[in-house]
Amino acid sequence: RLNGDLALTSPDLTKTLNQFGWQTELLTDFPVTANVRISGSPDNIKIDQAIIRSNDSRVDLSGWLGNPASLTGLNLDVSAVTPDLLRFLPVIGDGLQRRLPLEASGKVLMSSKGILVEGVQGQSRELKFMLDGLVFPSVTTDKSRISIDASTQDLGKVLGPWIEHDIPLTPAQLSLDASYQSGTLQLERLDAEIADNRLSAKIELDNPDDLGSMHGKIQLDGPSGQNLAQLLGVDALLEDAAYSLTVGVERSSDILNLNPISLTWGKSVLGGSIQVMPGDVPTINADLNSQFLDLSFLLPDMEELELEEAARIKAGDTFDEAVLYDDLTKQELAERIIPEEPLDFSWLRKLQASFRLQLHEIYLREDASTSAAIELSITDGRLSSKQLNWEGDFSTGTAEISILALDTSNEFEAYFDVHRLPLLLMVGGVPGDQADSYYRTRMTATGNNLREVARSANGMLVFKGGGGNLDNHGLDLVLGDTVKEITALLNPYREADKHTEVVCHAGAVTIKDGKMLVAPGLVVRSTKMDVAIGGSVNLHNEKLNLAFSTRSRRGVGISAGKVITPYFKIRGTLANPRLALDVKGATVSGGAAVATGGLSIIAIGLWDRWVRTARNPCEGLIKQASRQKDSVYESLLTLPSQ
Repeated sequence: RLNGDLALTSPDLTKTLNQFGWQTELLTDFPVTANVRISGSPDNIKIDQAIIRSNDSRVDLSGWLGNPASLTGLNLDVSAVTPDLLRFLPVIGDGLQRRLPLEASGKVLMSSKGILVEGVQGQSRELKFMLDGLVFPSVTTDKSRISIDASTQDLGKVLGPWIEHDIPLTPAQLSLDASYQSGTLQLERLDAEIADNRLSAKIELDNPDDLGSMHGKIQLDGPSGQNLAQLLGVDALLEDAAYSLTVGVERSSDILNLNPISLTWGKSVLGGSIQVMPGDVPTINADLNSQFLDLSFLLPDMEELELEEAARIKAGDTFDEAVLYDDLTKQELAERIIPEEPLDFSWLRKLQASFRLQLHEIYLREDASTSAAIELSITDGRLSSKQLNWEGDFSTGTAEISILALDTSNEFEAYFDVHRLPLLLMVGGVPGDQADSYYRTRMTATGNNLREVARSANGMLVFKGGGGNLDNHGLDLVLGDTVKEITALLNPYREADKHTEVVCHAGAVTIKDGKMLVAPGLVVRSTKMDVAIGGSVNLHNEKLNLAFSTRSRRGVGISAGKVITPYFKIRGTLANPRLALDVKGATVSGGAAVATGGLSIIAIGLWDRWVRTARNPCEGLIKQASRQKDSVYESLLTLPSQ
């Protein structure tokens, strides 16, 4: 017979085990005390009670240890409680300030197949789980298995310490089967459901110690992409829709292949592969394609905007146009629209990459679609475009971009040459013939945030576009009350006419060291009137100095050539624009009109030559921009037509 009380104390259990020849790297250093009461016989030991403590963590054992040499007859009840499991696990818990409390209880027993854990139930925060498995098979080459089922009614509380964003009250369930055999770990089945999102996976690891070889498949789907994005704490770039993602995973010691990748999001479809080669400077190669990309959600939903407008008016939230004529306070002058959010491109210096994307159809609506080819590369800290062009009935164009990450700043370069860009679609209008339209710009800038980039910007913009039917009310809904008041001054027909027929629009603008000069200016011709704009925008302090004037055209019931609204200026800042009426001559001060000898396009003489008497004022403005001595627009205007 055997009957005794044992006590054990160790200031460092790992070192104690190592001294007895039990080498382990799975545990960190921690003290332990144990008190054990045993009975039975030497070949069938019973543990009447065992209490093992490490500070405020505790494990309780009771039942049969059985034969200590073979563990035949092992049948123990085990319970454990700890305020932080991570303190015992160096790989998971090292350097983390988070805590993982745990309570669990179950059985450990010996069967003909080996040592089993059975009926384990536990809880960690709001997560409840059950666990069963064969953890040590009798034959070491056989499979060890484990099955886990877990659930929670509040995933946010479970993940709260591990993520930086908030998750709303969300139920979740998890079920998995895993096995280990001869050095290979298999995740044979993983099924998870988070709200209505479903995740399934099968993965095999040939060397689980360093993830050196792995292959498998991951599937994720759900009825709401926005819901998934909210759970992940990111902004969904596409409209909310049902989604499905399938990724094949294969990894060797020197490469990770995600192939094939298949993503559907509503009607949009994306496929391809991504290859990752780790190292001191990892290399990523992505080759993707899309047969159909639905961007129709980018167009304004007029019905929704109407409902929002009606609700705003019903709530008494009306716009007081008198505000547009008030003087700005110091606080209002200090307000900025351009954010000072940092632009961190330091990651460009930490990898090499190539990115190819073929978009066969980008869809906006039935009469507005295009295709595109995009190829980007990252080399030596520079992201640059090798190919960036698109073509279709919606738009045709080409672009070049470059971002260079330096030690103390970032350098940006951009060039766009766009044809057929019916901007009226974006404000609820219907574009007309855009055959000879073009929008060309070239810009450079440096900075670590958007405000610095704006202040350092240099470049020019030239455009000449066609016309179309503009919904006056739709323009107000999309652009807001301030624009509504400005367009009311520009267009006296807007109250009587629901639509404005735009004939053409054109402009030439330069920006030098963050100071934007609208010169020669901008001009818009409709069937009833001409509008001219000139002036400047200082992006250092966001101050506005823009002058406007409007004249009627012949045969519209007002004497041709007469001013139908006063000259007026927009002053103030981008955040708080202000109007000034009856500005005599509306001359724009400073260097805003270098191209016109110090005057803006709306000065009386230039208005008469370029707009009122012009057969096509849009053509006239572009010609004037091209005739200037040492024209800054020459590089954009001498491009071959497409």
